[in-house]
Amino acid sequence: MSNDKRGLSATTIAKFVQVSYSTGWLMLNKLRKAMADRNGLYKLGGNVQVDEFFLGGESHGEGRRGKGTKQTNVLIGVSISNGAPTHCFMEVIKDTTAKSPKDVFMRRLDSDTKLISDGNPSYGVCARDLGLAHSITLSKDEQAHVTFKWLNILIGNCKKFIDGTYHGREEHKQLYLEEFAYRFNRRHFEMSLVERLLNTCVFASPHPLLRESDSKMALAYET
Repeated sequence: MSNDKRGLSATTIAKFVQVSYSTGWLMLNKLRKAMADRNGLYKLGGNVQVDEFFLGGESHGEGRRGKGTKQTNVLIGVSISNGAPTHCFMEVIKDTTAKSPKDVFMRRLDSDTKLISDGNPSYGVCARDLGLAHSITLSKDEQAHVTFKWLNILIGNCKKFIDGTYHGREEHKQLYLEEFAYRFNRRHFEMSLVERLLNTCVFASPHPLLRESDSKMALAYET
């Protein structure tokens, strides 16, 4: 759970720990909730590239992808230093109007942040309202693919992670995003990842038992 970038399914942990599927599913979700608690303690600062992407396949019966569909909107922020990514956050948002990103930025970004975006007007509004510096590189610009290289890599890796291990499940997507971000942000601590995750669990707030129906639904997706 702490080392494998592909994560673990409940069927896998149930097999190796020799517990029931429901117990394995509950264990993993409690770990993810602990990761989410720890992620929430930190804010990104400096140069932060922001964008939104969509999780899920083509919307049923609509024949299209992205905005205007029933796919899940996700806001991503990646702090960049010396041309390389340092930390990231990913959060499910209701829509891509200015209010949803602004609520996330207030919780996830330091006041010294400089937003770097592709020109989405919502980010300009957020930067103005929050007093943040803001620079724009339009998607059609020749250097856009270089500027947003790491942002696009993280989006691609996250989609593969969720679609590959969890088959694009709609429920609990925020927890999967928190798991991805938690591991990415600690990727340089290879020798202490297990200890760090155990420490995260010890100091996490208690989480109530999740519904049994959730674990049954998860099993149906995994099988």
